Amino acid sequence: MAAALARAAPRRAPLRVVDLGAGLLSMLPRVLALARECEASGVDYFALEPEPGLWDENVQSLQGMGFSLEDGGEGRFWHEELQARVVLVREDFRALSPVPPPPPPPSLLLPLPVSLLYTHFLPP
Repeated sequence: MAAALARAAPRRAPLRVVDLGAGLLSMLPRVLALARECEASGVDYFALEPEPGLWDENVQSLQGMGFSLEDGGEGRFWHEELQARVVLVREDFRALSPVPPPPPPPSLLLPLPVSLLYTHFLPP
């Protein structure tokens, strides 16, 4: 993949990634390794994760990897040595879709008139 990316992208260009449903940022180490392998000039990684419970864990994880919070930017992190920027986005990106989600499948149980239910369970 790195070879194909190196051929397709301009030499020494930054690698820009948008990770929808980033979870616990499991793709970030792979992206950083790919950027080193294809000699990208840096990384811009946008992590969109609507689950609010993952925010604190992701912040701690980034700080553990050597990222520091950028001045004036909640959710914006920078790693000087790697020339990598990570932006955590909390908004629910699923609501931004121009196409509404499909309706849930219909129930397999069809509503029956109450009178039919009573007559079925009453003795003859």
